[in-house]
Amino acid sequence: MAAIKTHTLTLALSITGWSLCLFSGGCRTEPEARDADVAFVRLEQELFDLRGPEVPDSARWQALETAHGDMLSLYCHEVIRSAAPGDTDLRTGAGAFVNDSLMYQVYQKVQATFPTMKPYETALSDALGRAREAFPGRPLPRLYTMISGFNQALVSSDSLLAIALDKYLGPEEPLYTRLGYPEYMTRTMRPEYLARDCVMAWLYTEFAFNDSVDNVLSHLLYHGRTMYLTSRLMPDMPDTLLTGFTRTQLEWCQQHEEAMWTFLAGEQMLFSTDYNTIRRLTGTGPFTAVFSMQAPARAAVWLGYRIVASFVEHKKPSLQELSEMTNYRDIMNRAVYQPEKPSTR
Repeated sequence: MAAIKTHTLTLALSITGWSLCLFSGGCRTEPEARDADVAFVRLEQELFDLRGPEVPDSARWQALETAHGDMLSLYCHEVIRSAAPGDTDLRTGAGAFVNDSLMYQVYQKVQATFPTMKPYETALSDALGRAREAFPGRPLPRLYTMISGFNQALVSSDSLLAIALDKYLGPEEPLYTRLGYPEYMTRTMRPEYLARDCVMAWLYTEFAFNDSVDNVLSHLLYHGRTMYLTSRLMPDMPDTLLTGFTRTQLEWCQQHEEAMWTFLAGEQMLFSTDYNTIRRLTGTGPFTAVFSMQAPARAAVWLGYRIVASFVEHKKPSLQELSEMTNYRDIMNRAVYQPEKPSTR
C-alpha cells in the first residue's frame, strides 16, 4: 500500500487574500490553465448507502472494495481506525461506523452542506490543470470525499487524495463547539478552504521536505514555497484565503514585516535546529508569541512566502525548478529579500 501522508490542513492552510503583484514584486505569467477535468468520488455516500445491517451485505461490500480498494484500506485503518493494523476484515468495523447515530447525524449535515461538489471540482480542475502544465510527469491524484469522524482533514498518497467534509461544515457548527475546537481552528473549517487545502495537500505530498539542514530557515522557506506555489496554481484566490489570516492579521504582518525579520535575525533563531522553536514558528495556534500576541500563528511562514516571492522575482526560476530546490539557505542568499517598512505600505 502506498505510504500515507496526512495533513490536518487547518495549520498551513489559513491564508489571507493579498495582491499577488504586490507581494511578488510584479505581475508574472501563470502556468497555462488547461482543466484537468477532475471529479470527486463521494465515498461517504457509498459507505452510508450500506447503513442498516450491522454488517454490510457481503456482495455490496465486495463491489466497494473492488472499486476503491486502496482508499478503503487507508480509510478504515488510518482515518476512522475501525480495523486494527493488518486486519483484512474491514466490513465489520465500517458497518459499526455507518450505523453509529452520531456519525449518521454528521453524514446528514455533510450532505446538506455539500449537496454537490461541482464548485470545488471546477476550482480544482483549473488548479490541477495548471499543476500538470507546471510539473509535467507528476501524476494527479484520484479525489475522494469522506467523513473522518473528526479525525484527519486530509489524507494523501502518491495516487489519491481524500478530504473529510466533516471538517468543513463552517465555524458555527455546534458539533465543533461540543468537541472543543478553538476559534482559531474553526475559523478556517469552512467550505471556502476546501479547494485550497486539496492543492496544498497535493503539493506537500509531491514535494516533501528534504534538506540535510533541519532548521528554522529551512522550514520557513519550505512552507513559504508551498504557499507561493499554491498562489500560482490558484491565481484568483483572495489573499486572506491563501494565508488563512483574517484581514486584520494580514495587515498586522504587513505593518510588522521588518520588525519580525529583524527579530528572527537578531536573536539568531533562523539557524536554530530546536524542534520546539520550529514548531512555535510554523505550527498552528492562536498567535505567534515570540513576535506578539497580535501576530497570527504562522506569521513566520508568511515571511518565508515573501522571501520565496522575492527569489522568484529576481532569479525567475520556473515553478518546476523552484519545486526541486532543497538548499533553502541558497534561496535565502539569492533572494535579495528586503522586508518592507511600515511607511512604504
